Amino acid sequence: MLVTYGTTIPLFIAVIWAFLHFSPKTHELAKVWLYNIATILFALSTSAAYVFYLKHSMETGSDFGWWPVVSLLSSLVLTSIIIGLSGLVRNFLVFRNITPNKSLNQTGANNAPPG
Repeated sequence: MLVTYGTTIPLFIAVIWAFLHFSPKTHELAKVWLYNIATILFALSTSAAYVFYLKHSMETGSDFGWWPVVSLLSSLVLTSIIIGLSGLVRNFLVFRNITPNKSLNQTGANNAPPG
């Protein structure tokens, strides 16, 4: 049990740190922070819903006393996965840094061959 907590808690802290540290530094900072807050709220609400489900599904079993342990471990893993994947989506899909090529002419006026 100590090994499990010893790996999941540092993993959770590392994912949260990476999610906040590698947040894009763009001119749309308010949108990035809104995305970050929405992601954290979604991860916490999903985790809370899973804890509620586990508590009620383990209620009738003989292992009812273990629901807090199982809930904490699964919540750490579930929240880490959601926040980690959301950070990847944020950095590589939603707020990716696209710099337009300055040499391309968008109007097509200079598309004639030289000479």
